[in-house]
Amino acid sequence: MNQYVTGAVIKKLRQKNNMTQAQLADRLGVSDKTVSKWETGKGYPDITLLEPIAQAFRVSVAELLSGNPVQNANVSANMLRSQFYVCPICGNVIHSMGEAGITCHGVLLQPEMAEEFDEQHKIFIEKVEDEYYVRVQHEMTKTHYISFIAAVSSECIQLVKRYPEEEAEARFKMQGVRKIFYFCNKDGLFSMDVKKGIDDKEAAYSDYEKRQKQEKIMDLFYQFGELMNLDPCDEKVQKTAEELHEITGGQKQIVIEMLDNKYWKKAICVAGGKGSLEFVQKAMQEFYQTT
Repeated sequence: MNQYVTGAVIKKLRQKNNMTQAQLADRLGVSDKTVSKWETGKGYPDITLLEPIAQAFRVSVAELLSGNPVQNANVSANMLRSQFYVCPICGNVIHSMGEAGITCHGVLLQPEMAEEFDEQHKIFIEKVEDEYYVRVQHEMTKTHYISFIAAVSSECIQLVKRYPEEEAEARFKMQGVRKIFYFCNKDGLFSMDVKKGIDDKEAAYSDYEKRQKQEKIMDLFYQFGELMNLDPCDEKVQKTAEELHEITGGQKQIVIEMLDNKYWKKAICVAGGKGSLEFVQKAMQEFYQTT
């Protein structure tokens, strides 16, 4: 580590946990004067006390040393908030469901920030039965390669490690997958929403405006999936139904035909899971009956 815990960090965390110097000292088996010395910069805690101090403040040792305790509001552990950490020394890949304090080889890792794919990192996604076949158009040499490809849904992550001289491709179970991540050892992390990358002849599109429209429609189907615990008549559900009506040009017949289309039926089921198609159909029926 190139830094050590400071008195300011100890004081901040102690106050945040509503502890007095005496209470902290009692937990650590030292005197309150010792704690006071730490906080005023007149001394440092012994290295053997770092873990007990971190435990007292309910943080990791890495967070204690960095002075940056992670506030992870993601108590539901939604996989769509996934963070990827890659060690620059050994290439180790670490996944977390939200922010975390992670070190590898003594280095405090920062989460990789995913960028949209570009011409040098093109990705193709094809539906093959109940799987997504993912292929990244990228060289796979010993100095420049795709390190991993991952498929993420709200409930799980599927990650495939890739190595030089292998193919930059992977297969993932389709159910619920919303996002694909892949990591280039030189250029970092890239991502793509599945709905953008599906290479399906029935729904192939190159026109940018048409593509944007289809992406928005898929977003609405994901919204329907998240609202399936509600009644189709619920205000939130009907608001989503209204948005679907508007994005299709405000034409009832287009919506009806879309919900009867083989491609869109499959897309709805992928987005919302079992029962989602029937839910969307009921929601739209209710919308057209009340408008």
